[in-house]
Amino acid sequence: MLSYKTKRKFRKILSFGIIWTLLGWLFLFIEQSALIDAKTSQQEAIEVTPKIFLFASLAVFLVGMFVGYLELTFLNKLFNPSFLKRRSIMSL
Repeated sequence: MLSYKTKRKFRKILSFGIIWTLLGWLFLFIEQSALIDAKTSQQEAIEVTPKIFLFASLAVFLVGMFVGYLELTFLNKLFNPSFLKRRSIMSL
């Protein structure tokens, strides 16, 4: 059984993946809408098939989870208020 702290960290990382996926879908929709309005030929644009959509969604989700892991593991320490206080006191 996972500890409460591990479950909480996993949920936070998972939320990064979900947010990145939703924003990726929005971006893909906007790009496809722009391509339809621009009347480009099929040679210039990538046709979004279900396989491409699934691959892109999975890739964006995994990148979002990786970014969430980096932010929660490394960057979170930089924004911790107690860390900032100790750092400013030490610099004096």
